[in-house]
Amino acid sequence: MFCKKCGNELSEKDNFCTKCGYQVNEVAEEKAAAAESTVEVAPVEVEASAPVAAVVVEEKKKMSGKSVAGFIVSLAGLFVSPIICGIIGIILSIKGMKQTKSGELRGRGLAIAGLVLGIISIPWGIYNFINTIVQVLYIIAELQALEGIEGSILSIL
Repeated sequence: MFCKKCGNELSEKDNFCTKCGYQVNEVAEEKAAAAESTVEVAPVEVEASAPVAAVVVEEKKKMSGKSVAGFIVSLAGLFVSPIICGIIGIILSIKGMKQTKSGELRGRGLAIAGLVLGIISIPWGIYNFINTIVQVLYIIAELQALEGIEGSILSIL
């Protein structure tokens, strides 16, 4: 026997095509209708003291854009322009924390992480700025210590 819809070879016992799911015997439909009509549901008694498990399906909340932006900018601040990115990251993270306070939006953890990273990046930027100035001053002092070299960098400056 073959399926009328897709031509798949079937056995005589098959009521549905194993390839496309087409109903090949009308007997299967009659059996399904008979099975539905004979099913009885017995009432179940539940004790008042018995715990009842409830399945709660929550709708996925939207993510706060300011929380995400605050985290990303603060993280970037550790590597690029720490002082400016740190300040912007702190501002965005605080706004993200305000947005997520009511619970309507997700991202409170990202906002807190962005706030912490922004706070860390500002002193990191100040340290790097001071360190750069000290290194430049050290190089200038070393060049001044070198005497008798014609065409030194200092004579160009």
